[in-house]
Amino acid sequence: MKLYISRMNKGTAIVQLLMLGLGLRLCKTFWLDYSPIKPFLLIAMLGFASCHSNKDKTHYPNDFQVIITDTTRNQSAKWDLEDFNYRSRLAKLLGLSSLKNYADSLEIRLWHEYSYSNCLDLYTLKFIDTNCIVSYFRIYPKRERRDINNTNGHWLPYEERTIDSSFSKTKTISKRKFQSINIDSVWLLKSQSDLNIADSIGFTDCYSHIIEIADRRHLKFMRYHCPSAYYEKVKLQPILDFEYFYGLLASLGRHNNVYLEEKFQ
Repeated sequence: MKLYISRMNKGTAIVQLLMLGLGLRLCKTFWLDYSPIKPFLLIAMLGFASCHSNKDKTHYPNDFQVIITDTTRNQSAKWDLEDFNYRSRLAKLLGLSSLKNYADSLEIRLWHEYSYSNCLDLYTLKFIDTNCIVSYFRIYPKRERRDINNTNGHWLPYEERTIDSSFSKTKTISKRKFQSINIDSVWLLKSQSDLNIADSIGFTDCYSHIIEIADRRHLKFMRYHCPSAYYEKVKLQPILDFEYFYGLLASLGRHNNVYLEEKFQ
């Protein structure tokens, strides 16, 4: 499923109209009296409009593409879509910018969650110029009592939940430390819902890994639930590829002391 989101910069459009009006007025004033400059006046006006328009396109793309597995006859992809919206809500509660519409620079988000844990982990990697801003979040969602009668006895993992508390740590590190990683390869990874896995194979209580990667024009969402257990059953290489890059990127945060040890009382 691909979603396209149009983005219009009204301020830029107004400026363009005003400048065009000014240009036309200048033409009316000087066109007859200064006929030798006619060609130069036209070239100057067209050049200005072209440069201004190109600058606008560079910073505000007209179409932003969200890449997520097609949900048609794919239950796993439907879970992906629900998880995608759930992570977006959590990111908003943390004060992070939304990746759904636009990312001003390359950004990667790594989520880790375990079925029985009372917290979840998030790494964000934001690449700016020659640096990478790495942040680690430990998030504690608010515990809420579920009304079993209203949910027909079903567990709703993506219900509207809020955050009770969170702790974070941020550090700026050099991009040189990522030179051994082909970041562009992350775009080529497959989500679990892209794989041909029989519906008869399933696991419940284990961990989930999610990668979100976004730039100025694209956002891709990939999710794996119980990847190790699934790999033992199906032996598909895309599962290993996903786990390799997830572990590699997350380990860079840990190795550079961007992590908070969990304390038990």
